[in-house]
Amino acid sequence: MPPETETETEIEIDIFWWNTNDFYHYDENKKGDRWPKSPGEYTEKCLRIDNALKNFFTHYKEPEIIGLCEITAKSANDLRNRFLKNYSFFSLDLIEKSPTLNIAVFYKDHINIKIEEIQPIVIDRTPSGTRPMAVVDIKKENSTTRLILCHWQPRTEGDDDLYKIRIAEHLTNYIYDYLNPQEGAPKEDRNIIILGDLNEEPFDKIPTALLSAHRHREKATQKSHWSEKHTKKIHLYNCTWRLLGEKQAAKSNSGLHVAGSYYWNSKKTWHTLDQILVSGGLLTDKKPHIDEACTQIVNLNAFMPNNGLPTKFEYSPKNGYIGLSDHLPIHTKLIY
Repeated sequence: MPPETETETEIEIDIFWWNTNDFYHYDENKKGDRWPKSPGEYTEKCLRIDNALKNFFTHYKEPEIIGLCEITAKSANDLRNRFLKNYSFFSLDLIEKSPTLNIAVFYKDHINIKIEEIQPIVIDRTPSGTRPMAVVDIKKENSTTRLILCHWQPRTEGDDDLYKIRIAEHLTNYIYDYLNPQEGAPKEDRNIIILGDLNEEPFDKIPTALLSAHRHREKATQKSHWSEKHTKKIHLYNCTWRLLGEKQAAKSNSGLHVAGSYYWNSKKTWHTLDQILVSGGLLTDKKPHIDEACTQIVNLNAFMPNNGLPTKFEYSPKNGYIGLSDHLPIHTKLIY
């Protein structure tokens, strides 16, 4: 009889995304608008951020990758020094003299898994405020999952979507070229995850029509038609379809149910703007694959302090400090 083979241990890579909403650091020269007006205000925001993350770690575990948006490089560095000391991190807020709200990524290697920063995606012919997309490779032996973290601008009144169309077209070309490397490139299994605040619903035109990100798992796993080579079309699966809720959540004895990743307080409506799109290779039984059962909007109370809804952090003389962020995090898991 042949010798027994040792069963390979399953490796879980947890990925966490959160729009922290106006997470500027304190700067005594910038005390207006969305910047903290005092060191105490910044400290309170930091405490609430730390408490929410600690709560998530307690209920689940420390993710291998944490993507945050609407955060300055200094706020991200302060967060790492306070609470995430065992993580490496990088920020796309790169101009020290002119800090902006951008993406920061915290990551740590797992057993037999290498995680590394890749050059960000910068979109040509778009306004100067268009944010680049952060890129991280998750590698094990001859398998690489490329994680693209993004925060797209919201629509404005009269917007014709021109720049979002350019972003989507650029990203489509990028994905196609990555998943279809030129001859001579090292042979490896390649997959894609797009994670972030798209400022679109899963059923809106940009994700569905331009990124071909839909709810049909089977279509995403099928081999591309020969004609799609010329348009560089790749069918993606949008895991977020399963998370869609009502625009206005049903009431219960405990208050409003969570029905999206973003709560528009002035309109009293929920929206699913934070999304997870994956290429078909992650939808099979072989490793790596996405654990869709663990893909969720995180609705822990720590992310909704004071009022039971995700609302912006602010100070009022009447109520003191309230809120934290108008977005809830999303969480998923890769199985290797």
